[in-house]
Amino acid sequence: MKIYAFEVRDDEIEYFHQLEQQLNIEIVLNSNGLTKDMIPTLEQGSCVSTLGLYHYGKTELDLLKQQEILYFSTRTIGYNHIDVDYAKEIGIHVCNAAYAPNGVADYTVMMILLCLRNYKQALWRTQVNDYSLNGLIGKELKDLTVGIMGTGKIGAAVIQNLSGFG
Repeated sequence: MKIYAFEVRDDEIEYFHQLEQQLNIEIVLNSNGLTKDMIPTLEQGSCVSTLGLYHYGKTELDLLKQQEILYFSTRTIGYNHIDVDYAKEIGIHVCNAAYAPNGVADYTVMMILLCLRNYKQALWRTQVNDYSLNGLIGKELKDLTVGIMGTGKIGAAVIQNLSGFG
């Protein structure tokens, strides 16, 4: 079996090589994204793995189907870059990475807090020993209304994390 992995990051290469040896399969690594022009060059009946930088709609999925690519894996939690309904309709199986959403949810809350407290500017000032507060007065999360776009596993974890702030 041949698997084509696109948008491969440097930190993934060793993992792919180990997987190749473990499962006795061929994995073709490419740091570029899978484009419409590349799809016809894929070996028929192989599998594809990508990250989330490119969109795969009807046109791309039809081309994959023509190459008899029936398995499409995304190495991301989300899969909104793939028209999953259409893929299912034409017989392409799509799967995504599954891991606990807490890391992403924690990161989201951290970024919210950093923005509310003008952290970037405050950090820069402390590096030059400027501890003045002009322009740094932040907001408190307890005084705000937060909207969550999407309440899947990650969104639910963000809501749970934010509940502690009132």
